[in-house]
Amino acid sequence: FENFIFNLVVSMAHYKIQNLSLACEVMGLGCWAHTGFAPFVLLGETPLCRGLGATFVRGKDGIPNPVALKNHLESYCPPNYKSMDEAVDAIIADRWGENGIFVSGYTGSTPIKKWKNKVDNIPKYSELILQVAKDYCNYILDEYGRFPAFIDSLLVPVGATVHHVDLDYYKTYYPPDALTEHFHNHMKIWHED
Repeated sequence: FENFIFNLVVSMAHYKIQNLSLACEVMGLGCWAHTGFAPFVLLGETPLCRGLGATFVRGKDGIPNPVALKNHLESYCPPNYKSMDEAVDAIIADRWGENGIFVSGYTGSTPIKKWKNKVDNIPKYSELILQVAKDYCNYILDEYGRFPAFIDSLLVPVGATVHHVDLDYYKTYYPPDALTEHFHNHMKIWHED
């Protein structure tokens, strides 16, 4: 199950980076995709560098698990919640609570037109399903001392650097058609008053 979720999350991140790359191309910006991060370094669980300053916990295996980037992102597990029951309840509240995304009074934005007309057709989870989810999550936390058991709570599968392209470099080392007009006109279109 965890591998399924991992692959789902990783593939979505890569699609987003691909979309970012396409948008950058049209704007005349470079976009360099990065993968193969060492999460301990990037998120800050090493004396080598401060990283992003994530909060880490260690399970029974002793391996650090990033669980929060303070004031930015917190995973649904302890220590961010007192228990896995509370974490599951928080997920449900984010979906069906007072301003949950699945209620007609939701005030946030979604990519779906006429979202409020569709939310009434989204079925709520039964109490049995919620209890099964809580029991499963509690078992994982009790058995392994962390949640999830085998992947990080905060995943960093891919990233990107968006940058201005060094046109002189391309003029020196590449044929004239290596860059589209979008790159040649970027500064004029996006940065001139």
